[in-house]
Amino acid sequence: MNTKNEVRASDIEPRCVLKLILQNIYLVVLAILIASMAAVQVMEITYKPQYSSSTTFVVQGKSGTASSNSNLSTANEVAVLFSDLLKSNLMRNIICRELGVSYMPGTITASVAGETNILEVTSTASSPQTAYKMAKIVEEQYSELSEYITNSAVLQAINSAQVSIEPSNYMNRNYVIALSAIGGGFAMLALLVIVCIRRDTIQTREGAKHKLDGHILVTVPHEKFKKGISTKGSNLLISSALVSFFFRETFSRLQLSIEMESKKKSQKPGATVILVTSTTANEGKSTVSANLALAMAQKHNSVMLIDADLRNPTQMRLFGRSAARGNGLTGVLQAEYLDASTVISAAHYDEEKNLITLFNSQPTDNAADLLSSDNMEKLLDIARRSMDFIVIDSPPLGMFADSDSLAGLVDESILVVRQDVAAAADINDTVDLLKQSKTTFLGFVLNDFRSLSIRRPRRSYGYHFGYGYGYGYGYNYYGESGKHHGHRSRTVHDKSDGRR
Repeated sequence: MNTKNEVRASDIEPRCVLKLILQNIYLVVLAILIASMAAVQVMEITYKPQYSSSTTFVVQGKSGTASSNSNLSTANEVAVLFSDLLKSNLMRNIICRELGVSYMPGTITASVAGETNILEVTSTASSPQTAYKMAKIVEEQYSELSEYITNSAVLQAINSAQVSIEPSNYMNRNYVIALSAIGGGFAMLALLVIVCIRRDTIQTREGAKHKLDGHILVTVPHEKFKKGISTKGSNLLISSALVSFFFRETFSRLQLSIEMESKKKSQKPGATVILVTSTTANEGKSTVSANLALAMAQKHNSVMLIDADLRNPTQMRLFGRSAARGNGLTGVLQAEYLDASTVISAAHYDEEKNLITLFNSQPTDNAADLLSSDNMEKLLDIARRSMDFIVIDSPPLGMFADSDSLAGLVDESILVVRQDVAAAADINDTVDLLKQSKTTFLGFVLNDFRSLSIRRPRRSYGYHFGYGYGYGYGYNYYGESGKHHGHRSRTVHDKSDGRR
């Protein structure tokens, strides 16, 4: 499957591009400031203001009967000769002598104004006073200089030189700075767009289809609530009355898809154990695990949810409570003698949700040792005898080795892929790790997907489809238990010892 060097328009989600730009807007601001300062520095180094002062002469032939055409021809001839003279050492020596300098401080040019016999002599220098003095020297010396040019023409000054106020090569500094700032900002925006396109994350369902090595089970939308309603904790569970029908139905379809896949493959005796993991943190595997377990609990008699993410236990925050007794799963895995009564004492049965849970109270440093211990295998063997399904929320497989040991103990596994988080190559590497274990890889759950190109309908009481939440490693929130409505409770029997 080609995951590199191929960019399709259908793989790019405009919302993801916009999100990246907003997250890195400081880079755009920084680029604008750098471009502005660079423009100022370049102008300081390269821009040298020049001032001009001009004297206007009229050129006439000495013959009083000369025609206008003759005067025009004479003016052109005089302009050429006068320009050569102004560039000569004679003119330079006169100007340097009058100004009391040893070198020519500027330039002097002569040109005919259009189709006329008007000759304009312009002096240019770095200061307005110098340009004016040079023009006045030419103006005072023109009668003497004209003898070196031609004997058939007379030059008469009709407009005396004036001191220039503004540079002749005027530059609008504010315009240049603004233009540079805009260019710098757009250059950074273009760079961010290129980065968003080339980093090869999963941004659309179409991109997932051709980039990922596996079957897409469901696409979980982004769930957005009204202002003032928390988008964290129990509000994101399908047992909450606040979630949309579309969101709830997505997990019903996920539960159905997993059960259909389970029937196609041979399983170990007893419960089916499903591992829910992700490539990296903040992909929503805990929320997916909880809702998958809740969806299964609505249909089956006995479902257990185990929070095996010992480094960052999240389920207790999602459900708004702590472990039942002791230290939850950690206490079970550290027990010297593990039997059904030990598991029962650490687990919690929620009659309203019809779900048995085994959570962990505090983060654990030796998570890898505990999850690879014999007690973890014993725990699953005990749970298999009394459960229909066991859902395990595991650590991210792409970050820790904890999930490697778990993958060898379960029957099936699914991989949660959140929109625009992990690169496709890293996700496929995670799939390879799962396939190398004894587990059957069922496919992907595309999580928290939203699009600017799809307009979802409103719910009748104001909520929108899609879901916005922050979860995973590094968040800081405490879930609030939500009241469940309209759920048909069931009694769960422990098939090993008759516990209700």
